[in-house]
Amino acid sequence: MALFVGVAGGRALDYASSQHFRGKGINERLLSNSLVDNRPLFAAVEAAGTAGSIAVAYLLHRTGHHKMERWVSIVHISVGVGGSVRNYLLRPAPPQEPRVRRLDLLEPCVRESPSLPLRGSRRLKLPRKQM
Repeated sequence: MALFVGVAGGRALDYASSQHFRGKGINERLLSNSLVDNRPLFAAVEAAGTAGSIAVAYLLHRTGHHKMERWVSIVHISVGVGGSVRNYLLRPAPPQEPRVRRLDLLEPCVRESPSLPLRGSRRLKLPRKQM
């Protein structure tokens, strides 16, 4: 029973540490940022991970693999706590400069003199109306 509480505690710590580093602006590597940013959905994913670990341990218990049952929980706790410690030790992401596209550089020129054609464009000659 203590191992199951440890698994749940490790998953809760993982939830808190993931929210902490997403608040710093660091991107999630294993899951999508939208999943981690959606708190109820991410809490459900963490609960499902805990339930999955307990289910695997139960199946191992039912088949008589008691050492494997304990090791599944021990490894799950170790990976969860290790990942959480890593998350808390991450430094904030450096601010990124906005990317400048080549077309953005042309916009001021086009606004100043709209009569100049852009390179590669062709002027269309419309037929004049005769009166």
